[in-house]
Amino acid sequence: MPGTTQEYVEPSVGEKIVGAGETALTIGTGATGGTAGLIGGTLKGLAEQILSGQFGSQEAANLVQKSAMQGAQALTYAPRTQSGQEQVQAVGEVLQNVPP
Repeated sequence: MPGTTQEYVEPSVGEKIVGAGETALTIGTGATGGTAGLIGGTLKGLAEQILSGQFGSQEAANLVQKSAMQGAQALTYAPRTQSGQEQVQAVGEVLQNVPP
């Protein structure tokens, strides 16, 4: 509905615990399955673009990148609860500021 605002509700202790578990699952699967999915998606995208004859173009590069991201996302757990999503976002913001 236009004009309505949604009020923030602090998650309960139980929701925070579930969110922490989801955050750990996201980090763990991202580091393992997400990496494998990224590699698999990249290889799949490269093969598709070579077979299509478009390999070497900017469009092909974009499609390979899209395939890689889809592969990584397919093997990375995504939090289902609001608390988990918020905690994963907070961890992501911290990790963006850490040098490689």
